[in-house]
Amino acid sequence: MTSLAKLGSASASDLASALEQSHQLVLQKLPKLVQLGLLVRTQDETDARRKLFSLTDEGIDQLEKFDRCSVLLRKAYAELFAEVGDINLLISNAIDALNQKPLCNRLSDST
Repeated sequence: MTSLAKLGSASASDLASALEQSHQLVLQKLPKLVQLGLLVRTQDETDARRKLFSLTDEGIDQLEKFDRCSVLLRKAYAELFAEVGDINLLISNAIDALNQKPLCNRLSDST
């Protein structure tokens, strides 16, 4: 929806490129957003095979709410990370360490 707000209207292919996602994945998600009344699907006037998607008024309202929530969430996470450190970095480091030396190897080394 954020990409559609930037693009105005776009085909599934345009959205897939903008999101760097597969065309199939985008096509799976769009019908639900249309069903929820957040997007509208129209025919491209220059290409009868092409369908265009754009935000409805409800979609714009929901996107604005999302943007406001995102600001609050970023602030909350920044405060949390200031208190305890960057949890995402800690988890990423733990995953890297386990990829380098799996837990089963760590158990055998301690006996």
